[in-house]
Amino acid sequence: MSPSVRRRLYAARELLELRLLSAALDAVSTALRLEHPTLDTLAEPTEPPTLCAARHLLVQIRSLRGAIRSYRSAVHRVLEQPDDDGIPF
Repeated sequence: MSPSVRRRLYAARELLELRLLSAALDAVSTALRLEHPTLDTLAEPTEPPTLCAARHLLVQIRSLRGAIRSYRSAVHRVLEQPDDDGIPF
């Protein structure tokens, strides 16, 4: 781990947990697609309830990924700001 990455993670430790969460979301998405090969096709009225629930879960995962990206961007913007507190000395 580079010193700059270490400094960022020390200043905003939640970034580490967000990385773990992203990896977990990747694993769940992959597992759902392996379990339900037709997951990315159009929904059928006669599909099993587990497939319907998997579709809903993937929509929620996409939404959560967007929220994670937004939060991560906000943290990076804060970390890039100078440490100037407005005091002239």
